[in-house]
Formats: sequence, structure tokens, C-alpha cells
Amino acid sequence: MGGNVNKEGITADLEAMKKAGITCALGYTDQNYQVPIGPVKFMSPEWWKNIRHTVSEAKRLGITLGLHNGPGWEGSSGPWIKPEQSMQMVVTSEKRVDGPGKISVDLPKPQVNEGYYEDVAVLALKVPAGQEASTGGNNATVTSNIPGFHPAMLLDTDWKTKSEVAWKPGDDPRWVQWSFAKPETLRSIVLVEYSFGSSATAQLQSSQDGKNFTSVCKLTIPERHSNVLTESFPPVSATHFRLVFDNFGDPADPAKSDHRLHLSGIALSPEVRLDRWYEKGGMASMPERWLDTKIPGTPAVTRQPVPAIESFDPARIIDVTSHLQPSGRLEWDAPAGQWVLLRVGSTSTGKKTDPANPDAMGLECDKMSKAALDSHWEAMMEKILDATGGKESGMRGVFVESWEAGQQNWTPKMREEFQVRRGYDLRRRQ
Repeated sequence: MGGNVNKEGITADLEAMKKAGITCALGYTDQNYQVPIGPVKFMSPEWWKNIRHTVSEAKRLGITLGLHNGPGWEGSSGPWIKPEQSMQMVVTSEKRVDGPGKISVDLPKPQVNEGYYEDVAVLALKVPAGQEASTGGNNATVTSNIPGFHPAMLLDTDWKTKSEVAWKPGDDPRWVQWSFAKPETLRSIVLVEYSFGSSATAQLQSSQDGKNFTSVCKLTIPERHSNVLTESFPPVSATHFRLVFDNFGDPADPAKSDHRLHLSGIALSPEVRLDRWYEKGGMASMPERWLDTKIPGTPAVTRQPVPAIESFDPARIIDVTSHLQPSGRLEWDAPAGQWVLLRVGSTSTGKKTDPANPDAMGLECDKMSKAALDSHWEAMMEKILDATGGKESGMRGVFVESWEAGQQNWTPKMREEFQVRRGYDLRRRQ
């Protein structure tokens, strides 16, 4: 328990289990956040003495012993995991350019976690005729009635900047408003949560005069669901758009609700995007209740029909990866038309051990990489087996207690493994 362990306590616990008829024990190196951190440091000489004593005492008492495969009580992680060995995710950035002609442009680097990033591809997507040029909110005047709210922290592309939407019973609905000098055509909205908070609903509204608003779409924000929410809708042209937050917490018991939303991004877009593309792309879990359409108020997970004139044509997607320089600059002879340059890369998910002492904290290892898993095993479990007698010791199992490590949708060998399994290059749209 957080380094508060000694040989006497280990023996007392195991003997009490034996007396009670318990024949199997599971061991952890974790921290109880309600207990002060003790003197035994992770992998210190005293820690190793305790490990050897635990294994030998379990064998003496005839108790089958299993140890968690890493610090904490979830996942497989430790301070030895390097960012390139950690769970990884796909990240992207976009830039629009006009052809025909020579294009020389710096492409923004996508999100970077833990100081690690690798480029995967750069694709040029011909903008459909029905998706006319739009700033997507970048040239808007942004206002809000949220106390202490900083719009700039939500409207940039950095999802690490954060802002909070707080509300209490009796308050007016909270809102963020975009006002344009001339009508803008939008087709989707993205809302980024950065931590667990209150459940709520949000409604995107539009107006031509800034006074009379009509509903465009609704977003359901579930409790305890850190995620990226995406909603697509038929094209709407207006000079004012307002995102209104309401129905915070549990309507049946408002007093017990945490009336706060923790947000790190809001983006309006002229592009059609898949509803809940973040979950469909394997970057977040789909709340179970969303999968049960019989529950009242459950948001539908559907295929949003998109007219052909607004759809990107797979035949007109060009792989321009070879034109990207190490500096991030792209030199390319663009054909006629408007193009979206999609820079695709990978970075660490940033997920770490939990709960564990500070000296045992580390990144979760890449679950799709044999090399990363081997490195994790060798750094802890193999050393424990060597130090306690291996298969002849009292230890009979290794386990993962639970899973709070989130999702990953990339690994360094993804492209070549995809080629083997699917028979074509994943950068080529089938």
C-alpha cells in the first residue's frame, strides 16, 4: 500500500488468509491515495526483499500467488516505457491550398504528446464543389456568457489548453457565440472534453440577426466520458452561430450533480464529418448506453447521408507524402482546384500507470507491439521471476487487474501488418 509494507506485515496477512481458508493471493505495487506514501521505494533493495519474502511465504503456506504485471492495478506500464514504446494514436492537421501551381507551405504539426511524434502520411484531398471555402469560425468574433471563460483556449488546435463551463441551478444556460461579417456555411461541429465532469446537453443554433436563433443540432455529453464529440448536419448558412449548454448533471437529483464541463476544444467546420468519428476511429470507447437505442434520449449512431456533390472522391485523393520535408514544409505542384492537405502522424496517447507511487509512474506500453510488450516484461516480471526462483517459486500467475488505459489505434508496424492482413497499403483508399 504505497510503500507501507514490511516482512512482518506480509507474513501476518498471508497467515491470516491461510487460516481463513483462502488458497490464492494477488499482489500489487500500488498506491491508495488516502494513505500517505511509505518508505519503501519501487524496485529499491527493500522492495526486492519484500517481493522475495512474499513469494517464499506463499510457497511455505501453500497459497497460490499471482502478481500484477506492472505498477498500479491497471494495464501494463512502468517508468521504463519510452514514448515510442507507449500506446499510440493517430493525429492529424489540415491546411487548405489552391491550385494550379507550385505549392510551398508549412504544414502544422498535429498534436504531440510526451514529446514523441512520427509522420505517417500526407494526403491531398480535392475539395468537393459542394464544400465551398470557409474559415470554419477562424475569422469570427467570439463571445460568451460563461464566467471566466477564455474562448481562445478552446478555439485553437491545441487540445492541452483547457477551459471550464460551470453552472448551478437557477443560472441561465451557458453559451458560446460566433459572429461573422458575412454568412458562413457550416456542416459539422466538434466538441472536445479533456476530463471527466458533469453530463449535459448542448445545442448548436444559428441566426441571421444575432437575436432570433433556430436549432441546428444537439449533442449529448455523457457523464465520466472524456471524448471528442462530433455532429454533422445539413449545410447551414448564417452570420451567427451559438452553442448553448443546458441540462447539467442528474435532473432527478440536481443537488448531487457536479455542474461543470471540462473542455479543451470547440471547432466549427464547413466539412461533413462522420458522426462520432473519434469512437469509430478507435480513439475512444463508445458508452454502452449509446449502443442501446431502446434507452430514451440515447443519441443515434447512424450513417449520415452525404450528397455526392459534398463528398470527397476517393479517386481524387493524392498521396503527397514524398513531398514533405523534415521541417514540415510541403513542396508540391498542385492541380487545379482547392485542396485539403491532411498531415497524418502518430503520437503517444499519454496514458500512464494508475494508481502507483510517483517513483513507479510510467507510460502504458504499446499493446499492439511485441517488441514493446517484451521490453515491459523484461523490465519487471522477468526480473521478479529471476529473483524468486522462476517456475519453482511460489508464484503461479501474472495478471492484469482491470483496464482503464483507454484506446490506441496505431503502432509503428501498423502499415506493414495491415498490408499482410488486408492485402493492400492502408494509405491507398479501396
